Amino acid sequence: MSDRGLALLERAHRAEPGDAALAGELSRSYARVGRVREAYRVCLRAELAPSPEVGAALAQAQQLALSHLGSPDAQVATETDPNAGWRWRDLPSHLERPSQLPLRALNLPWRRLSASDLGAIGGLCSLEDLRLTGWDSASGSRLRLLDGLSALRALALDYTSLVDLDLGALRSFPRLEELRLAQCSLLSGRLLEPLGQLRSLRVLDLSYTQARGEGLTALSEHPTLEELRLQDCQALDDGALELLATCPRLRVLDLSFCQGTTPRGREELAQLRPQLKILA
Repeated sequence: MSDRGLALLERAHRAEPGDAALAGELSRSYARVGRVREAYRVCLRAELAPSPEVGAALAQAQQLALSHLGSPDAQVATETDPNAGWRWRDLPSHLERPSQLPLRALNLPWRRLSASDLGAIGGLCSLEDLRLTGWDSASGSRLRLLDGLSALRALALDYTSLVDLDLGALRSFPRLEELRLAQCSLLSGRLLEPLGQLRSLRVLDLSYTQARGEGLTALSEHPTLEELRLQDCQALDDGALELLATCPRLRVLDLSFCQGTTPRGREELAQLRPQLKILA
């Protein structure tokens, strides 16, 4: 397709974003000219399964990206098991016998990731779950190199050196439902507003951080948060529990080893929110 033809198709899609036929043709056109991220993003927004043409382009781009990473301890997944979660494969095995299914999960623990590594990961546009436990040199500027991951629903950044000001980069992932920041010891817990702006967030793990009531104010009226893990957060007190009592959909609250909270504070919270499961 010519540049003019593609531009006309883009204009038509902007005028009729709900037209599935237009969205499908635009995604195929993007795939034909090598614009794989845009092709998949159109499918995602229109809730369309990728066409065989888009799927083939996606698989080819994914194999190139994964070959660049070349990590023997990495795991990938394209499918889930109803009982066991992701069906993980080690990366070398996947590269030897690649699947045409879109890559949906990547586990890349304890790695020093360069800018080119992050660019490769950012090209895995179908990722729904990314686990970067122990990522050396994690920062907000480096997280922004992953902003092509528009399908991302779960992100693990536990045991990293993130600080409060880095959290703003998480806005690049508007579909994020699960976020794990356990053992991020440099988080002060005072500036958590960016987490409150993740409007699809359901599960948040801040265990073993300096999380405190001052920062949890940003989560006190979060519309979708269901599970909050605050294990061994020693800066928490009963005032923080009063804030969390107003979180409308909270169902699980882990306060294990939080010595700053009292039995009376937890009991009062349980009375205010009888459906809330409090772990202590």
